[in-house]
Amino acid sequence: MLAVPLLAMAATSYITGRLIKKNFPLMKILIVSGLLLMTGALIPLMFLDQLIILVSLLALNGVGTGLALPCINSFITGSVDKSKRGMITSLYGSVRFGGVALGPPIFGWLMTMESWILFGSNVVLVVIAIVWTLWAIQVKNKGGKGDGSQIEEENQTSFTWKRLALSKNE
Repeated sequence: MLAVPLLAMAATSYITGRLIKKNFPLMKILIVSGLLLMTGALIPLMFLDQLIILVSLLALNGVGTGLALPCINSFITGSVDKSKRGMITSLYGSVRFGGVALGPPIFGWLMTMESWILFGSNVVLVVIAIVWTLWAIQVKNKGGKGDGSQIEEENQTSFTWKRLALSKNE
């Protein structure tokens, strides 16, 4: 059962990673779209318990994760100077593996409760991530028309983290 959502996430991550390059406006759109897709897949899971629906919606959740994850990785590694990138990458990896270690016991505990608590808590976290993404990641146009409507070259885009210690030096 876990292989289907994992395959959906891995395949989507691979395709997304190949497409994004340094297109920061596209990355922000894909992060928000992926998180919205995750929310849309998790909400019905709070009320349904049929196995085929569960696996299908978890696969859809995997697609959403696959859309967001490569973009988040690119934003994090691109948010610091090259001299600090190794440290940030290792810190980011440590945090992710901390989640991998803590996730199963937490989800195991949540599975002893009602399904709306298990999936509802995830919906709340994903909605917080959507709001944070919309607020914190600012994509700007360095050239072109000046109105931000079209990015002519990928070298003309950049991003900043709003009110965060990690900021791109320009």
